[in-house]
Amino acid sequence: MKRKSRALKSQASKSPVSYGRRQSSMSLLEGRPKASPTGDKYLIEMAIKAEIDLEVDKIRRMPAEEAAAAVAQAVVEAGIAIAIAERAEREAAEAEAAAAAEAAAAAAQAFAEEVMKELMKFRNKCTKDGGSSSGICKKNRSAKMG
Repeated sequence: MKRKSRALKSQASKSPVSYGRRQSSMSLLEGRPKASPTGDKYLIEMAIKAEIDLEVDKIRRMPAEEAAAAVAQAVVEAGIAIAIAERAEREAAEAEAAAAAEAAAAAAQAFAEEVMKELMKFRNKCTKDGGSSSGICKKNRSAKMG
């Protein structure tokens, strides 16, 4: 029996979360890998389900009139929560669209700047050597003259 408890104690001291007492001010989540968004969503859903179960249990123990009023209030609160969630979803979609448009505009600006640089290099090359080394400069001049 003592061996088992010693093993458990040594295991608990190595664990980032100690059982029973905490060795430092380390939070329960420190030392653990960060939860993925899917894991966070699962935890939130579980917390919501637990809260709903508690409310349903309370309502089952109430007199009928009181339960009806509690259910009506819950329906109102659910409607409000749904409206808030829908608004947040729209705002997130708008923010995402704005960020995408901003990124596209930045990419277009960068592309335009590169094109202008290349055009200036080409123009400088044609004017420096009179276009003798490049057939393209000659073609452009003859097209402008004709």
